[in-house]
Order: sequence, then C-alpha cells, then structure tokens
Amino acid sequence: MPVLRLLKPGEAPPPSRVPRAMREQQQRYEEFVRGIELNEVGDLQLDAGENLRSVKVRLRRAALRLGEDLDIWDANGRVYFRRVTRRRRPRRQTAGA
Repeated sequence: MPVLRLLKPGEAPPPSRVPRAMREQQQRYEEFVRGIELNEVGDLQLDAGENLRSVKVRLRRAALRLGEDLDIWDANGRVYFRRVTRRRRPRRQTAGA
C-alpha cells in the first residue's frame, strides 16, 4: 500500500507533460550540444529513416533550452553543428527605469 508524505510545493519535482520517450530524446540532443567546445564541430550521422530537417530542428531546440547558439548545417547526408558566440544588441532601456 502507498505511504503518503506531505511536501511543500518547492520540494516536489515539477509536473511533466512530456512523454518519457520524448524526454529521453531531448536529453540525448542536449548531450550532443553540451559535448562540444567552442573550437569543435559536431558531426551527426543519421540512422536509416531519420530526416535531416527533423534532426536539425531537434538540435536547434536543444540549444535553445540550454541557452546556446549553434550554427547548424548539413552536407552529404550528415548534420554538422558548432557553438558560436553571437554579438547581441544590448537591451533597450525603458524611460523611467
């Protein structure tokens, strides 16, 4: 029989509406992004049946979740990516702030 424990809201893990298989796939792509340094290029060889565009989209979304900027391109049926540092415009100051 289950045992009840009472927790404060900050002690419980956040609810997840993402299926486990998708969560595992997201983690896999996040590991690809974390696995390269600024001066390296990642090279992903696709499995049979994988779509270049789908792999590139998953990689881009993983980078966004991690707050990283990537250059992503494909050639000869493979997907390549590298971390980049982009110069961004400073945030605009609002009047009165």
